Amino acid sequence: MPLDYIAIKESIASSLRDSIKGNAVPDADLYNSIGMSKGFGDISCSIALSIGKREGRNPEDVANSIIAAMKRPQYVGSIEQKGGFINFTLDRGMVAKDAISGILAAKEGCLRSDIAGADRAIIEYPSVNPAHPWHIGHLRSALLGDTIANIHESCGAYVEREDYIDDLGLQATQAVWGYMHPEIIDTAKKQEGKFDHWLGNIYVEVNAKAKDERISKMINEAVVKIEDNSTEEAKIARDVTGKCVEAYYLTSFDYGIYHDVLIRESDIVRERLLDKAIAVLREKGVISEGTGKYENCTVIDFTGIEGLPKEISNAKEKVKVLVRSNGVPTYVAKDIAFHMWKFGLLKNPFRYSIFTVQPNGKALYITSQQGDSKDFGNMNKAINTIDVRQSNEQAAVKFSIMKMEGSRGKDLMHVAYGVVDLETGHLAGRKGTWIGFTADELLEESKKKAAALMSNRLVKDREEQEYIIKNIALSGIKFEFLKISPEKRIIFSWSRALNFEGNSGPYCQYMHARASRLIEDSKAEQLRASDADFSGLTSEQEFDLVKQLMLGRYMLEKSYRELRPNVLTDYANDLAQAFSKFYESSPIFKADEKTRRARLLLVMAFKEMMGGVLKTLGITPLERM
Repeated sequence: MPLDYIAIKESIASSLRDSIKGNAVPDADLYNSIGMSKGFGDISCSIALSIGKREGRNPEDVANSIIAAMKRPQYVGSIEQKGGFINFTLDRGMVAKDAISGILAAKEGCLRSDIAGADRAIIEYPSVNPAHPWHIGHLRSALLGDTIANIHESCGAYVEREDYIDDLGLQATQAVWGYMHPEIIDTAKKQEGKFDHWLGNIYVEVNAKAKDERISKMINEAVVKIEDNSTEEAKIARDVTGKCVEAYYLTSFDYGIYHDVLIRESDIVRERLLDKAIAVLREKGVISEGTGKYENCTVIDFTGIEGLPKEISNAKEKVKVLVRSNGVPTYVAKDIAFHMWKFGLLKNPFRYSIFTVQPNGKALYITSQQGDSKDFGNMNKAINTIDVRQSNEQAAVKFSIMKMEGSRGKDLMHVAYGVVDLETGHLAGRKGTWIGFTADELLEESKKKAAALMSNRLVKDREEQEYIIKNIALSGIKFEFLKISPEKRIIFSWSRALNFEGNSGPYCQYMHARASRLIEDSKAEQLRASDADFSGLTSEQEFDLVKQLMLGRYMLEKSYRELRPNVLTDYANDLAQAFSKFYESSPIFKADEKTRRARLLLVMAFKEMMGGVLKTLGITPLERM
């Protein structure tokens, strides 16, 4: 593993620990008191301030006594205190040599960690109802889930990427009912365009006409029939929703988003997974029979229970219905059963067939009535990227799992994401205001704008032009979606997404391409770290870039722990900016041979690290732009 900030921080922490043995400082407090610094050494520690406050001593005296007792950590050139802070200045030549050498030796493995340990994680995304195409809100779920999966894999976890196909329930039923009644629904008379877009327009028309009591009654009857696997309606629904899934996976593949398995809700019902789950929930005392207005319903009653998550305790209604009085299960009920399967609390009843072979060469499986047994599910961690407006339902699922298996419930994590709007306004699936703002149309518009911005820069080869334009368009969208904390609202902006000046995917790609061109022009591909003397990399811009390179694993692990891809987008932007400042201040071709080699190797290390970060974000590093 390359020399990095974590390794140096651990070395400093070890030396500090040995010098303050008599002060009984918890390891976590000591470790957390150490951080990167600007202007006061390269790394600074504030532990003397904490000790001084606790013992009523002058922090500067405490710091001086610690320094006097310390054995100088490896890679540290000097230690001094200022205002009670212990400041460590690194040996620049030694650190640059080992950091750059390690990155170049690791190559594509330079951004890796083993922090995940024995994690076996199911990551579910985007779970779109097969009644319409992906709109930009669904795209946010897909991008978050895909990137969190990449991050987990980079941290050593075994990852299963799953998509829940909610092919039952009201939304899917409305679309299927409309498809079956072209005599009532005008849109259903003739298929036009991509199947998911066409079905989505049917869904919008049905939703509008459902205000008619006669039509609403017919739809409600269809909900029950589609739940019954023996009916003709159920067979038609399976076919129609399957075609919709096929269509929106074309969108998924356009964005470079892939899965391992699709779980149909209808198969959860058909395999009676819910009945098995209800039996276990009743045995464990999690559910009860409803009373009053909930008579003949199966419910979870949260009234009077202490320690509830805020999403439930703050809710007006403290009863969650799992099975309605008409016998129809709710979404939450099926989701609880599904998560019991995820954690191996229910036996895997499913059979699987190949849905398609994806552009990345991997087979995508789907639950089916015929097929083979596969080893999906039975994991020790489950992560769901689901709209923040579903937080109450997700909390109910988590609470139910915790009531049965405390430790397992804690490992069910909801990445709640905020709504996504365009600068032109708010989106809503039922009203159809997503029409014109689907993920498909977003990408097409992004490609048009990227082509216009790149018109004077593009290479002559047409195929390479299209490749560059598409990947700039994708990077603009992905980075813009991922750089905002998941829980916050996004207002998508083209001017920010395709900004080549900073804090965007195209900006980071541009810096990677600039590094590639420098390496190509200098014919440095065969250059080895042993060929250079790094003692000359002493300028602030040079060593700032080295320090940024050393933060890769730290930022990867932080994003893993916090389930926040925006930690990595921030790091990518900081890394790109550090490279830009280095490039502007440190000429390569005009330098003496010794300095030229060292700087070229620094460029090569930057390219490897930036490439690793971009790939983890699902963005293609470009060799030229």
